[in-house]
Amino acid sequence: RKMEKERQSLLPAGVLWLKLKSFLLTHQAVSSNKLQELRIILLGQKTVGKSATGNTLLHKEVFASSQNEQCQMQEGEVAGRRVTVIDTLGWWQDSSCCTDDIDKEIARGFSLSPVGVHVILLVIPLDLTFRDPQRMSVGEHMKLLGEWVWRYTMVLFTCGDYLGEKTIEQHIKSEGEALKWLIEKCLNRYQVFNNRDESNLSQVTKLLQKIEEMVCYNGGSYYKVEEHIFRVIKENSGKYPPHESLVK
Repeated sequence: RKMEKERQSLLPAGVLWLKLKSFLLTHQAVSSNKLQELRIILLGQKTVGKSATGNTLLHKEVFASSQNEQCQMQEGEVAGRRVTVIDTLGWWQDSSCCTDDIDKEIARGFSLSPVGVHVILLVIPLDLTFRDPQRMSVGEHMKLLGEWVWRYTMVLFTCGDYLGEKTIEQHIKSEGEALKWLIEKCLNRYQVFNNRDESNLSQVTKLLQKIEEMVCYNGGSYYKVEEHIFRVIKENSGKYPPHESLVK
């Protein structure tokens, strides 16, 4: 019985060591296998700053800040990596508004990178509340991409200056269950961005490192819209062009 008590008392330390060992191995793998190329796609509601985020990522003004009607792809050299960013058409907060055409254009955005993307950055501004209407809208559009899409998705909180002295964890807790649901769906992966501080390259580097950790966690795989999803969109819209015609 004494030995059993001693074994149980050592269990927490053992668990902590295993977690630390896992972290160190992951960190070592990421550090020694720095990705030479990262493919990123930006998703989110209209007017949440996706285009501004793309400009901050690439450190140049390549995406128009006005409301885009089509997806765009731009590339650049960032922190020793070749980074491809796809800016997509934003959806309306009301998920019943023109969802077919928007989903069609979002799917076209994914097709701009036929080999797939490493990460889907779901852009959420910190200066706007995230409640059930926003949760339902996000869930509706993400559902079309398949349940496996979440393992490649990370929440990117913009308007980082809005936090002030508050931490992002405090903000998530104060927002309520809707935002907690989103964070859990993304496997607790999130990052804070401030597009007003474009000269702050460290925030870009930190984001890219976190993306690389996620890629390592996913075994180096990437997300690609499967053909049957294009067929579903075609059936919904009735006028969606074949997958092949979307690849540029």
